[in-house]
Order: sequence, then C-alpha cells, then structure tokens
Amino acid sequence: MPLKKVLLAIGNELKGDDSAGMLVGRLVRSMCGSSWKVYLAGTTPESYVFKIAKEKPDVLLIVDATIMGKPPGEYFLIPLEKVSEEIMLSTHRIPTKLIINILTESCKEIYFVGVQPKTLEFGPPSKEVVNACKRLARIICEDKYLEIKYI
Repeated sequence: MPLKKVLLAIGNELKGDDSAGMLVGRLVRSMCGSSWKVYLAGTTPESYVFKIAKEKPDVLLIVDATIMGKPPGEYFLIPLEKVSEEIMLSTHRIPTKLIINILTESCKEIYFVGVQPKTLEFGPPSKEVVNACKRLARIICEDKYLEIKYI
C-alpha cells in the first residue's frame, strides 16, 4: 500500500517570498497527481491541524518561508527540534512548533522544509524563490524530499 503523504503549505501570498510554501503547495498539487494530499493553509495553518490529525498520514511535509541567513531561494530540511519562533518566519497566529507538537501523535513522520526569502514586501515573489519552489516541487513529486540537505 502506498504511503499516505500530506503537504501543509504555509505563507502569505501577498507578501513576496512569504508565499514560498503556498507556491510549492500549488505546484505539488498540479504536478504530483494524487500522490500527495495538499493543504494550502496560507496564514492559518492551525485550521488544518485536526484535518491532518484525522487522516493520520505516514508523512507530513510542512513548507514555509524561513529566515535562515542563507542566500535567497535556498531551501533546507530543518530538524524539528530546531523549529522555533526565532528561526521561523511566522506570519500566522500559532507558532509552527506548536502545530508540529500537536501533530506528532497522529503522523508517523514529520518534516519541515524552509525556503529562504529575499523579500517580504507586499508584491510578487522574487525570481530566486519562484525558481527554487519549482525545483523543490519536483523533488517532492519524485519522493526525493529526504535528499534535501539539513540546515
């Protein structure tokens, strides 16, 4: 039986590269067929916690813009113990760390991918982040997300 995989896309689509998670989510939804269930959570990921918990996925992949001090568009797996309010870009109300803690009980594996933003100003995302999101979506669709480097 294939793995039940869920992608939780987080971000504010009005604020430049903060839309990275949402862009990846839309790309995965269109490119991967039904191999991934995608939740486009935007700035309210807390609204999806119980839906995800009820599904009990084998894999939960969370994608969000993350300030890591890296060049724009670089993306990394971030160890869950390092997901904190200090490193995370949080435009949503509930800290990502709390969402992860809640979902740990119902998800076999949880991974967090952060995409380094270039701009958080109102407007479209940067070219660097758009290109990175396209690469990242392909990696996810090919089930090679565990090959992403850890920060």
